[in-house]
Amino acid sequence: MAEDIDFKEAINMASRMMTANLRKQVPVKTGTLRNSVSVKGSYDGTTLSFKVGSLKYGVYLDSGTGRYKTKQRKQWNPRPGVGKGGIKPRFWMTFEKAVFESMRKRVAKAVGNFIVMKVFRNK
Repeated sequence: MAEDIDFKEAINMASRMMTANLRKQVPVKTGTLRNSVSVKGSYDGTTLSFKVGSLKYGVYLDSGTGRYKTKQRKQWNPRPGVGKGGIKPRFWMTFEKAVFESMRKRVAKAVGNFIVMKVFRNK
């Protein structure tokens, strides 16, 4: 039965929620970067993964540049400030814990509803 379940709907819903939340967090000057943000989800039977896409310079605004550049992930920083010698990281590709938990609950509920409907439909 588990192999018959298609999680595409739940993955697409999660991708849309992530895209919407990231678009709220991305720095906006002209709106071009915000409009380029997208999230694609995939499930290979064992692993669920999501990939964030945006214009190339989105990574620089996320992780910083010059002496501020970091590979360490931190909480979203809505006001990174202005730095000399580089861009301070904003971490806009990171979700706040409350946002992540809200998305997790909504996706879990959707998956649970889908499984319940699948079980009752097959009886």
